[in-house]
Amino acid sequence: MSNRSRKQLLALCDELEKQIGLLRQMIIDEIPENKWITTAEYANHPNTNLTAKTAANYCKQGRLKSRQTPTGRWQIHKSELYK
Repeated sequence: MSNRSRKQLLALCDELEKQIGLLRQMIIDEIPENKWITTAEYANHPNTNLTAKTAANYCKQGRLKSRQTPTGRWQIHKSELYK
């Protein structure tokens, strides 16, 4: 494979990753509001053993299905409670 082909392939992969991220965000935005909980609610749930701060860090890393409010707070999808 030529150097030019590799660069084109990498550029295509980068573009696909961006598109997947946009699609993921569109799907997350369509989930009804009552399906989201705060990091504190997540931390206080009996099925979890994380602190609110750790849960927020997991959200930042993409380890939990989450979204960020316009004020910067993280919300976690309720389905994460039962994984």
